[in-house]
Amino acid sequence: MRLLPIAVATVCLPAFAASVQSLSPATIAAASEAVVVVDVGAARAVARGRTIVTVVDVVVVDVLRGAPLRFDTIVVAGGTLADQRVKVSNQPELVRGSRVIVGVAHDNADVVVVGGALGVLPFSTTAAAEALLTNTTARTPPRLLRPLFNVDGDHWENTDSQAVAEGFVFDAASFTDLATEAVAVAAFQYTLDIWNDEGGADVQLRYGGLYDNNAPEPAIVTYLGRRSFSSAIAQTSTTTRGNLIVACDIQLFSRNIYGTIDFSFDLAGAGDGQIDFFQDVTHEIGHCLGLSHSDDDNAVMAPTLATGTGDERRHLADDDSAGLQSLYGVGVGEGEGEGESGEGEGEGESGEGEGEGESGEGEGEGEGEPGAEGEGEGEAAEPAPSSCTQARDDVAALAVITLLALRRRRR
Repeated sequence: MRLLPIAVATVCLPAFAASVQSLSPATIAAASEAVVVVDVGAARAVARGRTIVTVVDVVVVDVLRGAPLRFDTIVVAGGTLADQRVKVSNQPELVRGSRVIVGVAHDNADVVVVGGALGVLPFSTTAAAEALLTNTTARTPPRLLRPLFNVDGDHWENTDSQAVAEGFVFDAASFTDLATEAVAVAAFQYTLDIWNDEGGADVQLRYGGLYDNNAPEPAIVTYLGRRSFSSAIAQTSTTTRGNLIVACDIQLFSRNIYGTIDFSFDLAGAGDGQIDFFQDVTHEIGHCLGLSHSDDDNAVMAPTLATGTGDERRHLADDDSAGLQSLYGVGVGEGEGEGESGEGEGEGESGEGEGEGESGEGEGEGEGEPGAEGEGEGEAAEPAPSSCTQARDDVAALAVITLLALRRRRR
């Protein structure tokens, strides 16, 4: 198995994290349109739709690789504007007054740093810089300081019967190149229930249904059909007011510096070179909840993950639970009766027993989001498969739900 470090730094903001692979200076240089030495100047935040970016003034001192580019600013995702702060994972740290080496590329009209958090290199002399750019040793981002679980103090307001905001909304349509809607939705609900069932905190994550492009949502999970300009596999951005998280976006990339990213939805585990969707998204949800990286190698929030992993790396360690409880207090973690992700009889999403509910096991009316609609027994009324592949994927989706139910019964 190949270890993939997960780490990040942000511009003038507390560190939050993304799934990233280690990078060498030589790899960054080869992936850049140009490698330049810049003096870093002032920075200003600019609103862009749902998010905020930071525009950093720079002066190009020297061009070490590639053709000279005409630019005097570098754009970094995230920033603070009035009472709103957006923190985006895997962003470079550009400190005003410093002279640094950066690989740069165009992202539409913006010039961005190639390599993300690993893309800002120290400058001393031109000779040293030239030597550095030939270095093929992969750099691993530093771990964060103790405590083992690392929290920034930001958290969701813990109200409305332990629900987190209005729920995590899943953009299933964006995952169509990876899995059917049934598979993708079931897999995502699985990751939410890992935190609900194993976190032991006074907070419950709720599946809020499928993403509606016309409605603003507090927490959205999307697969981006675009590349990352770093080694990022996924990134998380949180929007806060004061120390309350008011919005969160988890975005999975289709490509990065190393090429196409191959996500696995296989319950048996990811294959060689594949990223396990369950482990990666569980990690990113931890960032949405306010957790940063842990120094505990067994934690879901550890700064490294490995390709080719399975169920053994999908569950919370004591350190993950301790971090969550430090933010939200100690709770039961798993409820009975009415409520999301509860076991027993009553109404609830992913509820076991009889009654009305989304993806409920047993008899009753299945009233729920698209992809989980139907009356009678079972999780959903399945349309006739259009191909053998569709049939296999639908069976896989049911396997995810069934395994989740069995796992929860064992607790």
